[in-house]
Amino acid sequence: MDMPIPYCPSLEGHQQTFKGDYRNLDFLCDEVVSALWNSHVVEDWIVSDQIALIKEFRRVLKSGGNLIIICPDEAVYRGICDRTGQCHNDNHKISNYSLELFRREVLPHTGSWEVLLEIPLIDEYSWNLILRKI
Repeated sequence: MDMPIPYCPSLEGHQQTFKGDYRNLDFLCDEVVSALWNSHVVEDWIVSDQIALIKEFRRVLKSGGNLIIICPDEAVYRGICDRTGQCHNDNHKISNYSLELFRREVLPHTGSWEVLLEIPLIDEYSWNLILRKI
């Protein structure tokens, strides 16, 4: 899924790409999805929008459904960019974004979850969190 103004223009025209706002998945009924996977999506929003986003993901997840989140640890990511000469992604909204920040400032406001897996660094700079909707 991509935003109405494409985040990644190279995906434009691919049949799998929906256009819309992740905070409003109105094309999905409540509790119809068994698992929802997102990679490098959540960090593109400020905290209040992240809360809305996770609440919307929760709405479409079945009870017992899994939410899989992969996001960059912004400090590690920026360090790699600086070291390699790559530019930073200006879509990342929080300069100190991390799993800890997400767990502290976002997750408590989105309902009850069971943490199934939590990995602070799964590759060069990303964290992974797998939650089950309680």
